[in-house]
Amino acid sequence: MKPTILFVDDEPNVLSGMRRSLLEKSAEWSLHFVGGGAEALETLLVEPVDVIVTDHNMPGMTGLQLLGHLKGNPGWAPLPVIVLTGMTESELKRQALEAGAFDLLHKPTDREDLVARVQSALRVRDLQRQMASQGAELQEALFQRTTALKRSRERVLQTLATLAASTSAGRLRLAEPLAETAILVARASGMPVEDVDLLGQVALLLAAMANCDPAARETCLGPAGFGTLLTGLPPYLDEVEDPFWTVADATMRSVFGAGMDPGASPGVGVLAVAFAFVEARVVSGLSVDHAVASVRERAGERFDPAIVDALASVSGSLDRVASVAA
Repeated sequence: MKPTILFVDDEPNVLSGMRRSLLEKSAEWSLHFVGGGAEALETLLVEPVDVIVTDHNMPGMTGLQLLGHLKGNPGWAPLPVIVLTGMTESELKRQALEAGAFDLLHKPTDREDLVARVQSALRVRDLQRQMASQGAELQEALFQRTTALKRSRERVLQTLATLAASTSAGRLRLAEPLAETAILVARASGMPVEDVDLLGQVALLLAAMANCDPAARETCLGPAGFGTLLTGLPPYLDEVEDPFWTVADATMRSVFGAGMDPGASPGVGVLAVAFAFVEARVVSGLSVDHAVASVRERAGERFDPAIVDALASVSGSLDRVASVAA
């Protein structure tokens, strides 16, 4: 679709001269000519316009007054406006530019100069539209991601509520802080929304599993909706030295296809860091800063440094998260 250029001048001879000199550009541009500011505003109500070229010294409404009307309307404000005048005062140029004019040209205007200025204005208009389109896409993406993260959190909290109904309060001591920490770190690490949600669910399972009575594990976890994940657990779980970590390893193999090797997958790495932080903060009673520092000491050896950095970046929210277990 050809861009539309609107020319505004109260002198018919000037408009006729512009029409003749720009005749060959009609193959590229849609050219509209009107005799004053009021007609220009009426045209804008019914025609999409890309650039306006207006005379300044017109009766009824000057070019600067027309410019003021345009900049005062959110729908018209982005339009590039080139002001033409036979006057040479620098004060007028300053006023036009301060009012938002794209450029100022003196009459009589050189055809090649006018064409060059209009082409420049069209490029600016194209960039404005691209930026507006990208901004709208980013806003939509942000809205979709925010909505998905909100739903993710709601699902995790619903699971936590179900878990609370089927286990004692003491067994939930690590569940919520572990799930919340895993979700915060996963978001900061840039994990996909669906993986963040799954990670929160797995963290709840692991915390609950570690606190369940081994003899009643299926009774403890089944009502919480975790029964299908129990099949990956080793039968010798109750005989191992570190059942909490072994539960994590077996469950992560079942869900993410990899054990608690931090380098196996982003989900594994996030959960390993969340485990270490919650253990230091909740179990050992360290402050948030000291708990993060204790995890960082093992970065590169046991934990992915990038994920530890993500943990540190959300430290302002971690005090609230971990305090629920206090």
